[in-house]
Amino acid sequence: MPKTRIAELRKREILTHLHELIVQEGLEGASMTKVAKRMEVNSSLLFHYFPTKDAALSALINQLLEHYERHFVPMLEGQPDAGARFSKVLEALFSPEWDALTEGRVFYSCYPLIFREAEIKRRFQQLFAQFHAHLVQELERARQHGLIKVEDPALAAHLIISMVEGINFYENILSAPELVEAQYAAFRRLVMQALRAGVV
Repeated sequence: MPKTRIAELRKREILTHLHELIVQEGLEGASMTKVAKRMEVNSSLLFHYFPTKDAALSALINQLLEHYERHFVPMLEGQPDAGARFSKVLEALFSPEWDALTEGRVFYSCYPLIFREAEIKRRFQQLFAQFHAHLVQELERARQHGLIKVEDPALAAHLIISMVEGINFYENILSAPELVEAQYAAFRRLVMQALRAGVV
């Protein structure tokens, strides 16, 4: 096996263990030493691939972006018509499954790092830019089919993303599934009403 392929596999293995540690112990408890212990290797091996923990976190965020790309776009393929497709978009965005798709626990654990690490902030910006671009595309498609009356799809996409992030953040605090589901349903109705009325 080529050395580059071996290195790529090793990096993914490191990131998998780092991801699991963040889920189990939080960002502060997920040290590279603990990752090495889980892998039963010397810590120096990890730093050969990632010189710092922040470098590993940056790569992990990039992995979240890849995960989003692999699942969000294919999820919409094969929808029978424009109406069903757009309904699927809203159902996906305002649902517990979306938080799972974007790896909410890891995502929000890494979020504070944008205030001190420029590279990690850039990775987050890249992820949201991809999300925004896909959402604008879906809004424009829905508008072309007469489903909504949005004047500015780019602005509408920013507002929807703000709502999605807000409710997901709140959901992780509440830990009350029955209340959260009611909120998701209410948000779906409100967003659709606003888009149909051409508020944005």
